[in-house]
Amino acid sequence: MKSDICVRSDIVRYEHSGSVLQNWITRLGLECVDSYKIGLFGTLSFCGEVMSNFVLPPISDKYGRKFFTILGSTIQLTVYTLMLFSTSLTMTYCLMPFFGVTCSIRYCITYSHLMELYPPSKASSISAALFFLDGSLAVLCPLVLLATMDTNWLLIMGVGVNVGCLGLAGYIRPGESVKLLVTLGRYDEAKGELRRTKGFNGESEAVIEEGVEMIERYRVMQSQSSAEEVKEGKVDLKVRWWNMGMMVVCWVAVCYSYFLFVFFIKYLPADIYVVSIVSGLSTFGYLLQGPITTKYDIKMTQLISFVLVTLCLIITTIVGSLLNTYVYAIFILILKLFVCLAFGTVYVVHLDLFDSSFLGTSYGICNVVSRLVIISAPMVAEMENKSIPMLILLGMNLTATIATWFLKKKKTD
Repeated sequence: MKSDICVRSDIVRYEHSGSVLQNWITRLGLECVDSYKIGLFGTLSFCGEVMSNFVLPPISDKYGRKFFTILGSTIQLTVYTLMLFSTSLTMTYCLMPFFGVTCSIRYCITYSHLMELYPPSKASSISAALFFLDGSLAVLCPLVLLATMDTNWLLIMGVGVNVGCLGLAGYIRPGESVKLLVTLGRYDEAKGELRRTKGFNGESEAVIEEGVEMIERYRVMQSQSSAEEVKEGKVDLKVRWWNMGMMVVCWVAVCYSYFLFVFFIKYLPADIYVVSIVSGLSTFGYLLQGPITTKYDIKMTQLISFVLVTLCLIITTIVGSLLNTYVYAIFILILKLFVCLAFGTVYVVHLDLFDSSFLGTSYGICNVVSRLVIISAPMVAEMENKSIPMLILLGMNLTATIATWFLKKKKTD
C-alpha cells in the first residue's frame, strides 16, 4: 500500500487495491508528475504519424504496399512487446513515435492494400465490417478491464500481442496489389501475382486466366496510346487534384466531428466505463454503409451521411439548450452514429476517385491535414458556450456536403 504518495496538496491519498486499475501510470511512476509529461505520449505518437504520412504512402504507391503492410505489423508487435517489459519512462517515450508510424501505415497503406485485394463490389461491405470491428474495441476494452480489474493488466496486453502475431501471419499469404502493379506498368509481376494468389477471393482457374488476358490487352492498349490520350491524362491530373481538395474538406469535417464528440461525451453524468461502452455503440453506424451502398453508389452514400449529420446538428443547435442532459446525450450519440457512417465512406470513396498509384498518397494528404486541424478540437470542446462548437461543426459538415456533391469520379479503362 502506498499512502500519501504525493506531496501536492491536490492529491491527498493514493492506494493500491483491488478496485484500482493497475496500468502504465503506476508502472512508470507517473501518479504525481505534471500533466504535460503524460500528454507527451500522445504528442510523440502524433508527430510520428504525421511525419510518416508525408513519406511512407508516396513510397508505397511507387514501389508496392505489401512490404509496408508487413513492416507496420512487425513494428507494432515490437513496440507492444517492448512496452510489456519496459519500466523506463525514457524507453516508453522513444517507442511512441514508432507507434504513430504504425497508425499511418495501417490507415493509409494497409487499408489500400487490403481493399485492392477484393473486387470493387465487395469493398464497401468489407470496409464497413473492418471499421466496425476496429470501433468495437471501444466497447470491448472497457468491458474487459471492468471484468478483469483484479487481473494483472500485462497478461491482458500479452493476449493482444498474440492476436497481433496471428494477424501478421495472415498478411503473408496475400500478394502485392495487382491493380497497383498494372497501374505502374509492371504487367508480368501483375500476372504472376494474379496466378499466385488465385483462390484468395474464391475465383476459378478460368476467371484467373481471363484476368491475365485482360492485363495483356491493357499492356497492348497502353503501348499504342496516342497524343490525344496523353492530353486526356493531363485533364485527369486536374480532376485528381480537384477531388483531392474536395476530399480534404470532407476529411477535416468528419474527423473534427468524430474527435469533438469524444470530448463532449466525457461530460455525461455516468461511470467512465459505462460512458465508453455507450459511446462505442455508435460504431454500428459503420454497418449502415453496406445496406445503403446496395442501393446507391459510394459517393451518394457519403452525401447522404453528411446530409444526416448536418440535419442532426441543425436540430441539436436549435433545441439543444431545451433538452435535459440524458436526451441531449442521445442526440449526441445519434450524431456520432451518422459521423461514423461518414467516416467509413470517406475512406471507401477514394477507390472511386483516385488511381491506384496515388491511392496511398491521397490517404496520407487527407490524414495529415485533418490531424493538424483537429489539434484545436479539445480547446473548442471546452468552450463555456456549448452552442459554439455545434455551430463550427455545422459549418464544416455543410461545407463537406457541398464538397461531396462536386466530387468527380475517375475514368475507368
